Amino acid sequence: MVLDVVQRTGSAWPALALQAQQWLAERHLPLREAIVLLPFAQLLPPARRVFGVADGWQPQIATPQSLAASLGPPAVPARAQLSFDVAVDRLSAARLLRERPWAAGWARRDAQAFEQRVAALVDAAHEFARAAAAQSPAQREAWWTQARALLAPLGGPGGSERLLARVALEWAAVSAVPSTDRLFALRPSAWIAVRCGGANRLVDTLLAQAECPTLLLDMDPGDVDPIAALAPGAVASMTLCDGAEEEAQSACALILAELSQHSTAAAPVALIAQDRVLTRRVRALLERRGVAVSDETGWKLSTTRAAAHVMALLRAATPQAGSDAVLDWLKCDALGRSAPDALNRIEAHWRRHAVRRRSAFDANALGHAAQALWAAAQQRLDPLSEAPRQPLADWLAALRDSLFADGNREALEGDAAGRQVIAALHLARAPAPGSAIDAAAQEGRLTLQAFTAWVNAALEAASFLPPDEGNAQVVITPLSRAMLRPFAAAVLPGSDDKRLGAASAPDPLLPDGLRRQLGLPDAAQRRDDAPAPRWQRAAGRQPLG
Repeated sequence: MVLDVVQRTGSAWPALALQAQQWLAERHLPLREAIVLLPFAQLLPPARRVFGVADGWQPQIATPQSLAASLGPPAVPARAQLSFDVAVDRLSAARLLRERPWAAGWARRDAQAFEQRVAALVDAAHEFARAAAAQSPAQREAWWTQARALLAPLGGPGGSERLLARVALEWAAVSAVPSTDRLFALRPSAWIAVRCGGANRLVDTLLAQAECPTLLLDMDPGDVDPIAALAPGAVASMTLCDGAEEEAQSACALILAELSQHSTAAAPVALIAQDRVLTRRVRALLERRGVAVSDETGWKLSTTRAAAHVMALLRAATPQAGSDAVLDWLKCDALGRSAPDALNRIEAHWRRHAVRRRSAFDANALGHAAQALWAAAQQRLDPLSEAPRQPLADWLAALRDSLFADGNREALEGDAAGRQVIAALHLARAPAPGSAIDAAAQEGRLTLQAFTAWVNAALEAASFLPPDEGNAQVVITPLSRAMLRPFAAAVLPGSDDKRLGAASAPDPLLPDGLRRQLGLPDAAQRRDDAPAPRWQRAAGRQPLG
């Protein structure tokens, strides 16, 4: 059963809860045995609050992923399976291609094009695996069979892309069983799903296969003008800006004006992260004014100080590293910070005598403290710079030993970004024996240059999410996670034709016609499924600027 419960007044949550409770009561279905599925985790608190208002038992409220996690840990991807770690899977994909006669020469002819093909292969494999996970366990094999038929070898133009897509498909087909398969074995009194921001293929499949009553509460406004769908009393305004800086200043001013008029105790202001660079500038302006900001989008882990420390170490370890690279590393490392006078003497000597390479430096001409610092630095760098081609596992062990020395481990583990760097590079502990990550780490041989490139790619692929202090006045969130949340106001900088609703780049391996046959969203569907600007307000105006 599908109900459209889009509200035009106040918050939609009371109406949603009332609809669900009445529907269960009419069918004499026990509320405590029902499961309510939400599209994303940020909706859990408001949903639980509104269902908790009524006395008695409450339904279980979860997202598909959190519900699956409550049923047990996910399967650890084994050798030859996708790890869903982008950097690790790219390493495995490069090995897969080099093992195939039709692809072995790509890396020799054009290294950059080869890396692009590797990235496309991994992206396609991940998408195939997600699409297959949205099928029921009973239907999945038929989906793979259909996909294989559609990806039959193709001669002429597009033949290489078709081969890459087929490799991605077969790689995805041997992936570990999705943890969400456990949902199909559950037998609640009823499934109640909230649709917000477009259809969820997994949830739709779950409802279609369920042996119990199901209810889909569609909270999307559909073809309705999103501005017309705003609650009475809400105000939508647009500010035209001349340039990025003016846009950032305007967004900051709108937020500050809203904060001055209303208390954020009940609901914060949403800053919609439509443009990463612009959003970071707005955040900087807000923090200068002492505004507490919670960021749900994060930014590239590679831009953090902890990641810069790792990359500085690897650049300094290069056999032909320049003096500036070594100085950059020492100045951010606990080793150099522990002996600032000795470090200053080394830097002054290098500047005075135009020392260009660390290999050309003789510390005997300096005092004892500078000699001791340089000897300790050499002990940290030499195991990396003198290492031969070796597996990723050996490189990670060498990096761990060098990076964690001299008190750096405690500093990294005491920093939120540092902990995420350690996790992204698998430095805390060795991967599980026989796992996909372990297999990738043991196979193949990398030079220091290739390992440095891999570390950089791993840090680029990961996002740093700062810890939430729980007292935010402003919440930075993507548009797809802003809907149905009780914000006092929403400010959306970057809402122009280039950044809002812009066409997505074409898939390098799967043209739109083939994507439609595979049941994957094509460019038009991805554009249509982009979330409309629909927010629930708690009070006051709702500026869009």
